[in-house]
Amino acid sequence: YNVQYLVVAGGASGGVGDIGGGGGAGGYRFTPGKSFEVTGGTPVTVTVGGGGAQRCRACTYQGNPGVDSVFGSITSAAGGGGGAGAGTPSVSSGLAGGSGGGAGYRCNVGGAGDTPPAPVSQGNPGGGPAPSCQWYMGGGGGHGAAGADGTPSGGGCGGIGTPSALGFGPIAPSYGEPGPAPGRYFAGGGGGGKDQPGCAGVGGKGGGGKGSSKNTAGVAGTVNTGGGGGGGEGSNPTGHGYAGGKGIVAIRYVTACASGCVSGGDATATCGSDTIRVFTGDGTFVP
Repeated sequence: YNVQYLVVAGGASGGVGDIGGGGGAGGYRFTPGKSFEVTGGTPVTVTVGGGGAQRCRACTYQGNPGVDSVFGSITSAAGGGGGAGAGTPSVSSGLAGGSGGGAGYRCNVGGAGDTPPAPVSQGNPGGGPAPSCQWYMGGGGGHGAAGADGTPSGGGCGGIGTPSALGFGPIAPSYGEPGPAPGRYFAGGGGGGKDQPGCAGVGGKGGGGKGSSKNTAGVAGTVNTGGGGGGGEGSNPTGHGYAGGKGIVAIRYVTACASGCVSGGDATATCGSDTIRVFTGDGTFVP
């Protein structure tokens, strides 16, 4: 029988140093309808990718990539780390991934999204630096949009995520984030850092974390959204390159089609004639 899936990889952490770019969101792959074939009684391996670990404030590094999420033959690519701050110009561009990390200090670039490419794009690139090439870093890419470039007034915002086409029925409030359109959003990019007091980049809807500035701490990506972490600001005592959010895998199928031995998932719900199973960690789906 056929199932619908949502597979979101782990988001990346933001870069850090003088200032860092926002982390890219984890890749977001889904089917708009129940079209992925499974065979009753044949186990399907599920891997839920972790978010990229936080980078220390005293370091000067690109953000850590997230980890891929897998549902059988479907793999969503990990988010790309945010670019590093001053001191390592040779490595201060954002890293490529499901969505790319935002650019780090000086005239570097955001990382490419949808890397490696999927049949339907799983993410967008990170944003670039402000026109001056200094002080205001790019936001991480999200599934719904690219990360914004830095501006003369602040770090670039993370790209918005995408509301789930799968739906979560009665357990929807426990997963994802609300956004401007109906549904629960996943895979938002992290905001870029700012090397002055004031406005760092805001994370994209879908779990992206805000970047940090000289007087304001940033925010990590939200767990089980695949959101990217905010970019760091090195002179802020709490201005780390903030961690990316862990991913998620969810499936939906017609209850009557399933075999008697169906199992798997950390949460299960019924919505009309369908069953929804949510994996917030590694496991096995037995159709």
